[in-house]
Amino acid sequence: MRKMSFTSRDTARAADILSMAIEDPACSVWITLAGSTSAGGCMHVYRDMLKYGMADVVVATGASIIDMDFFEALGFRHYQAQSNVDDRDLRALYIDRIYDTYIDEEELQACDAAIKEIADTLDRAPTPPRVHPRDRPLAGRRPRQKPGSLVQTAFEEGCPIFCPPSPTRRPASAW
Repeated sequence: MRKMSFTSRDTARAADILSMAIEDPACSVWITLAGSTSAGGCMHVYRDMLKYGMADVVVATGASIIDMDFFEALGFRHYQAQSNVDDRDLRALYIDRIYDTYIDEEELQACDAAIKEIADTLDRAPTPPRVHPRDRPLAGRRPRQKPGSLVQTAFEEGCPIFCPPSPTRRPASAW
């Protein structure tokens, strides 16, 4: 890719930098995720980076972790679809859109219910911002169906996942 067009050269340079970071024992590699890349099918790449020791920490949006990874770990799927469909038509069919990816609204509600079930088991005290997965009350709890999720792999590899709050997101009470 190094001898191809500008974006390919950028990818080759990024691979060089990642290789240098992986080889440097004093360096920690952080994966930062946006939801759209997860819905676009990249979650397995991120999971494999943890599995093969190419990253030490994940920083992600809640959407990446819950609405993408955990959603699929429960056995649900994202579907590639047309991006030019009217959202009102999709809503009438109970279909949610993430760019040109669709998910079933009822399955998303089931995912939310599973998260609530887990959250209801947690201590109500504020959680420190840096908590290792093994220190959580959920240690050992696995997604219900599909193995190999990013969350599961992070747990198995002892890799922390951070989901910082969005500075632009309004509290639920503001809705």
